[in-house]
Amino acid sequence: MISPISFNNISFRAHTGTEFINSKHSDYLCHTTEFFRYNNNRYRNTDSFMMEQLEKSQKDKPLNIVSIGCSYGEEVYSYAMGLNHLNPKPKIIGFDPSQSAIDGAKEGIYTLNDNEQWYLTKKNTYYDDGIRNQVRPVFHDNFECIDKDTKTYKLKEGRFENCEFFVGEIQEIGKYFPANSQDCLLCRYVLYHCRMQEVTNPNVYKKIYTQMFDILKPGGLLCLNRDEYEYYNNELLDVGFIQPYETKPWIYQKPTGISNTILSHFRQKFNK
Repeated sequence: MISPISFNNISFRAHTGTEFINSKHSDYLCHTTEFFRYNNNRYRNTDSFMMEQLEKSQKDKPLNIVSIGCSYGEEVYSYAMGLNHLNPKPKIIGFDPSQSAIDGAKEGIYTLNDNEQWYLTKKNTYYDDGIRNQVRPVFHDNFECIDKDTKTYKLKEGRFENCEFFVGEIQEIGKYFPANSQDCLLCRYVLYHCRMQEVTNPNVYKKIYTQMFDILKPGGLLCLNRDEYEYYNNELLDVGFIQPYETKPWIYQKPTGISNTILSHFRQKFNK
């Protein structure tokens, strides 16, 4: 079994590059995410830490994980690579307001750029030989090269059938998932896209936080970014989230307890 931390070496960019699109709730969206995109010192442990916590919570039913604003699917496939050794495999869903991004995620074609190729092939002081040697077989097991000149790779047929994608808006997340149904929500660099709507709807963030709280299972985790969580921290705590990890305050949790389960169920039922 390969430790999830090994996957912090993998990083691709979508072959279609940067796309600017119109969204009904945003001035623009920029699709530039990567597989395990946080490879520097500030972010290197977030994904591996999340996977470790999720693995610990694995029981007899598959984990349910949602990537909010999934772009071209990099985050969804990253978590699949890190957690698909579990039995049963997790169900990982990504949604994004861009139809072209979702189409690209389903297509599964990515290009290694020069800097990210360096992580996989050359010695450096950041990753040791053991980790790189673990990454290579996992990478080649899931992707096949379709163009050596452009270093373009395609997800192999039949891989990650436990991953799904659909077009959707974060402001309506409560419509897509039942109350108390998700083990983890990944929401990095997404909330700020609602800033334009906040001018006409000051409660937009609170409504999103409440919906995220409701669809999480008691004990479920919400992961923001290290350098963005402080903008939303007070409101998230007001909704009912707690911060279970002192050294990683950008990770939130829905408290366990029957009261939260009942509240989320009835709040979602009567808000539809």
